[in-house]
Amino acid sequence: MKATLFALAALAWGCSAPNSGPGLLQLTELSAREVGRGDKLEISGAGFPEGRVARLTFRGDVFRPGRAPQHDVELAISARTSTPHVLEATIPEELVRSFCGRDDAAHATFRGDVTAAFAPRKSGAPPVAGSLQGVVLDIAPSHETEDNRALATQEGQRFAAFLGVSVTSDGSGPLRIQKIEPEGRAAEVGFAAGDVIEELSGVRVGDVSDFVPPPRARTARIGLHRGGVSEAAVMAVDVAEFKPGTLSDLTPALALVGSALLLLLLALSPLGRFSTWLALAVSMRSGGRGRKPHEHWLAVARGLSGALPTGAASYFGVALGSSLLALGALSVPLVARELDLPILLLAAGSAAIVAGALSQLSQRGRFAPWAGLTRAFWVLVAQLPLCSALLVGVLSVGSLRADDFAAAQAGMPWRFLAFASPIHFMALLLGVLALVPEATLASSPSQSLPRADRRFPALAAVEWTHLVVCAGLLSVMMLGGFAVPWLTELDRVSSAGRMAIGAVLLVIKTFGLVLVVAALRWAVGRVSVEQCGSALLRAGLPTALVLPVAAKLWAIGAEGLVLSAYRGVIALALFVATALACLLVIRRLGQNLRLHRGEASINPWL
Repeated sequence: MKATLFALAALAWGCSAPNSGPGLLQLTELSAREVGRGDKLEISGAGFPEGRVARLTFRGDVFRPGRAPQHDVELAISARTSTPHVLEATIPEELVRSFCGRDDAAHATFRGDVTAAFAPRKSGAPPVAGSLQGVVLDIAPSHETEDNRALATQEGQRFAAFLGVSVTSDGSGPLRIQKIEPEGRAAEVGFAAGDVIEELSGVRVGDVSDFVPPPRARTARIGLHRGGVSEAAVMAVDVAEFKPGTLSDLTPALALVGSALLLLLLALSPLGRFSTWLALAVSMRSGGRGRKPHEHWLAVARGLSGALPTGAASYFGVALGSSLLALGALSVPLVARELDLPILLLAAGSAAIVAGALSQLSQRGRFAPWAGLTRAFWVLVAQLPLCSALLVGVLSVGSLRADDFAAAQAGMPWRFLAFASPIHFMALLLGVLALVPEATLASSPSQSLPRADRRFPALAAVEWTHLVVCAGLLSVMMLGGFAVPWLTELDRVSSAGRMAIGAVLLVIKTFGLVLVVAALRWAVGRVSVEQCGSALLRAGLPTALVLPVAAKLWAIGAEGLVLSAYRGVIALALFVATALACLLVIRRLGQNLRLHRGEASINPWL
């Protein structure tokens, strides 16, 4: 019996041991105490295989002034051996953003372990690894604005006054106590003039802007060094009465109030009236009168299925577009990473223009040149609002690489670029609405609605390929693309399985947009680009011209003190308002179906 228990205990210990590989590497020290984006970080040690790529993993806690600490953070970057005793890594932007913050960047102090691991030469063997424990590394933000730094400096000076001390610093060294109030909090716990403040609640203090305690903290640990004493002392100070001057703690409440205001404005805007019309149109087209409640939604699903792909050619177009998007998510370049997105847009748009021209064939199969040129022109015009929506994303991120869009939108859904501002949200709506008119529907002046030409299935393949590719581009640039919410961009690209998860998420988002476009096509009645010409000229093109300019002005204003402090609140409020608006539309549709209400109103696209 004892032998059995001993064997089970040994098995459990073996299963719970971390699989970090044999500790054959010896890490001794880091070459720097503070790094920033693009800096070289060297790790000295022994046993490094020369010329091999290593995985450098940071595990520990991250502290930032005035922010709540992040515990159990794990982030990996790549490194390469420059000599058998030096491992060299370049600090990427993703590591800086993960540690210093994305919307509220600030100096960060990492405290934890750094592990270097090399892949084994033999398949199935554990990696060769080594760790350096007790690492303290400062990371400088790459996009901290002067206004944010001035606000942090003001908060640091206010906290010093709260403690009853006067501090001085040259901006590149520790903080020194110059004067101290005899009746102040600092004097009560034993502070003295001349003490050098080195740490505040985990943050290594190098300037007054770092001297801000975490929010909602009751006590703060202050590490200081006193002349003539070799060891640093750590003192606890009661800071429960210190109230931060920023509104970071009020973000959820402000987001809730903002979402309510945005929802009210949305209801009063033309989009609110269109959503009401949409619910009534769907109720009418479902033909669900006289059915039981659970059958109403089945009628809607059956009606919507008529707007989805039909025939092998259409499904071939869907598969082709999905495959092209998935290759980009798996880091397989079609031409070059910087050119893949523009080439996809150009190829899909050109194919749609040619298909639109070819779709204008007479009943006898003879090509009508003027009708073909007219259709090609309107298809080209219909691409301009979509290009404008995508241009808003390019101006905001400053890149054409899909990886950069994923890195800029990593995290929760409210970090998607579509919710960065009302301008970006309108850009997403403009891109979706621009996909509703169809390029290959055959129409004639004697018909009120266009009819599909079934003699050329290749046209249907082009139509659906264009729709899937453009919806995928909107997903990449505005809806996070293949970024995995629970993984950083560095962790996502570290394995093929994680990249496959990102590819699946991208395809799901793309199909979600395709389903929205299909639902709009079914609700409004399938229309061609020619029938939407008036709407394109009166609303589509002017909006397409204004949005990129407005997005650029927003990007300039977002660097200021006001917008930079409330970008997170705006994004969260937009996300909540959008979710609530979708729920209200669904609820209104359910009421219309239950009460058998619907109206055959005029198509808003005509």
